[in-house]
Amino acid sequence: MTLAIPRVARLVYTLRRKKDIVHVKTVNPDSINACYCVAACNWMFLEIALLLLEINEKEIHNILKLILEKKVPIVEN
Repeated sequence: MTLAIPRVARLVYTLRRKKDIVHVKTVNPDSINACYCVAACNWMFLEIALLLLEINEKEIHNILKLILEKKVPIVEN
């Protein structure tokens, strides 16, 4: 985990800093990049929380459920 978190963080930083990479110019990549960044940051936060927090299993499960709740607007509508 100590190697994976910094690599993901570096990728998020690189992606947000260089917005014009690997995208077809007719498509606005901002929303796609934002979705990736949110998912990656959620993963990093949860991994750090699992490593550092000393709480019981039920509380951890509730935190995980809240953060990883999927939002699918097309299906929800």
